[in-house]
This record gives sequence, C-alpha cells and structure tokens, in this order.
Amino acid sequence: MELKAGISLWKQIKNWIQILVVRPIMWIAYMKLHIFSIKKKNRVSIFVIEGHFFDNTKSLAPVITTDRDLEVAFIVKHDRVREVMQKEGYRVMKMKSFAALRFFLRSSYVAFSYGSSFMEFFPYFISPRWQEVLFIDHGIPVKATARKVPKYQHYGNHLLLQQYTYCICSGAQEAELLAEAYAIPLQNALVTGMPRNDRLITLMEHPELITKDIKKGSKRAILYAPTWRPYGRTHFFPFADHDLERVKKWLEDHDAILYFRVHKEDLRRNEAFFSQLDMDGPFRLVNQDFEPDVVEILSQFDLLISDFSAMIADFLPLDRAMVFLPYDYDIYAAQVGVIMDYDLLTPGAVVYDEVSFLDALAEGLDHPTKYAEERHKLMDVFYQFEDNKSSLRVVAEIKRSLFRHHYQALEK
Repeated sequence: MELKAGISLWKQIKNWIQILVVRPIMWIAYMKLHIFSIKKKNRVSIFVIEGHFFDNTKSLAPVITTDRDLEVAFIVKHDRVREVMQKEGYRVMKMKSFAALRFFLRSSYVAFSYGSSFMEFFPYFISPRWQEVLFIDHGIPVKATARKVPKYQHYGNHLLLQQYTYCICSGAQEAELLAEAYAIPLQNALVTGMPRNDRLITLMEHPELITKDIKKGSKRAILYAPTWRPYGRTHFFPFADHDLERVKKWLEDHDAILYFRVHKEDLRRNEAFFSQLDMDGPFRLVNQDFEPDVVEILSQFDLLISDFSAMIADFLPLDRAMVFLPYDYDIYAAQVGVIMDYDLLTPGAVVYDEVSFLDALAEGLDHPTKYAEERHKLMDVFYQFEDNKSSLRVVAEIKRSLFRHHYQALEK
C-alpha cells in the first residue's frame, strides 16, 4: 500500500515509531546527560558519519584544527575513515565510545556535513536546545531539500529531520531557501561559501597540485554526472534514436572520453548498461571508489553533462560548457522538486534527442564561450564569494557564535 508522496505504509509506520517513540526517549535521556555536563566554551565536536573523509569536512579540517582558540575533535563512525584521519594527524574518536560521548557532552558547538535525519547519529541525539549546531552541508542544492521535499510534508515526517542552529551557504538566494527548508532564522543561514570550493579554486589556479590525474593525456574529458532518482533508475542516453555505437564513434572521432560519476545505487540499477560499455575505450567510471572527493578531479573536465544534480553548481566556477538532459523533468519536479526556474538553472544546451545531444557536445567543446553570459548570471545567483577563503569564514562564524560577547566588544 502506498500513501502520499510515494511513501509506503510500512515505511510510514517505521517513521511514526521513530517520531513517537525513539525521538522522545532520546530527547529525555540526553536532556538529563546535558544537565550534568559542564560545557567547555571553545570545544567543537565534528561528526563524520559518511564512509569517506572528503567534501566540506575535509577542506575545513586543516583550517579549524589549527585555530588556537578552538579545541576540536572528530567523532567518526567508520574504522577506515578514522585510520585515514589519524594518519593525517587529526584528533579522532570512535563514535561508539565513552570518550567520544564525554567530549560531545562537554562541547558547546557541534558540526557535520551529512545527516538529514536525527537517526543517522544514533546513539547520539543532537539538538540546538543544548548546543550550537552547524550544518556544513556538502554543496549548493539545486533540488528541494529538508522540509521542501514532498515526503517530509506529510504525516509529521518533518520531525524526522535533524535540527540545526545554523547552516552555511554560498549566496543570499540560497540562504533564503535553506532558512525556510531548515526552519531557522534567515540570519542563521551564514553566507560563507563552501569549504570544498577552496580546494577546487586552488587546483584551478595550481593544476600541478592535482594528485589524482584522470590520465586523459591529450584527449578531451567529458563528465556525465546525473542526479540520483529515488523513484527509479537513471537513463543515461534517454533518446528514442539512441545508438551506442554512434556515441562511441563520436567520442573516438572527437578525441574525447566520457566519464560517468553516478550514485552507487544507480550503478547497481544500471549494471546491464555499464556492462556493455568499453571501459578501455572512450568510456570511464570515476565514482567514489576512484576518488571520493569530486573536487580533486573536477577541474580536469572540459564539459559537464547533467540534469538536476548539484554538480551544476559545483562546475560553475570552472566557467566551462554544460549540456542538460531533463528527460523526466515533470516526474522529478513532482516527487523531489527543483529550487528555481529550470531555464535559469541550465546555462547550456537542453536536449531531447541523440543527434542534438552529440551536436551540443561538439559545440560545447569547440565553442565553450557560447553560454558564458548565462553561466555568469547563474554564478552571480549562487556565489557571493569566488575565492578560496570559505573555510576561514566558517571558522570565523563558529568563533563569533562561541565568543559572542568578545566579538560584540570588538565591534563596539
């Protein structure tokens, strides 16, 4: 049986158990723990629950841990991530350990990049009631998020969402969107820029620092990065006139390689599709197994193919051509949601057949400035800053919150 927004009855029952049983119990338990925990004003806990050390957390880490005013520890879920971080010299604690719990309870500030549901941090319960909570996020959203997602608009499911005191963002429009989506005051949507962009801009300016070469040689590199669809598999060549051999020949004739970066679930769903590709020829797979942090390789691509992915915003600072395949826009907009007019979100050719698709790729590679004006307009919407100092601004905002009285005195 399916309820509203594609929610199954069994899934909704599990949601209600989490909302009506698990959440109140954890709230009461942690309320008591916090009452008896003396907070240290400068202590910051950063949760790393994902399976890689990457993204905004990785870019922020060397900046925040070298700030002498702060005492920082990373509370890490996965063993292999802890090993990587320990080798890099960071203070790391096992998530399910008394030491981590004690550090967390005495922290005045908590931050993380991933964790939309409060259950993702179990057995911890993180609440702005007792600590300042910062969502560092992992990129500029171009699709609906949090309370804007249809499944969280029914049956009280928004109560599953992790609550924040602050979030970071890259521009004023994003701040308005996230403030509403996360139910926080607009002034708490902090326009700092994304720490991960610090690394991207650094690699753009100093390509000699790139450590993961995609080994394209003299060939041109095209990145295909579609969004993940919760309602079904992605169709990579969604054309009635699709001919894989024609695509392969086009790539060979244009001295280009097509690199796929897809969600791991889409890789499973499209096993038959990927099995027919010549991965020793003009096709490659550059998923997280190849490089967890996409900013480490992004500056090496000459063109992006996408649809509704946040990769659109990630790719913008490179000021390079993009091609868009919104073959299921109506379904995606209804079930997931897009944050703005799709015409504004697509500064490049939007195609629906394979001949036009290949023509658009050729035009993008040979005449990359064609949609430059549209890209610059979207850049102005998304990005207030175009430098590599976002991590410094995030740390400054954390300190401003923790040492508010000191900053107020300085401002006077």
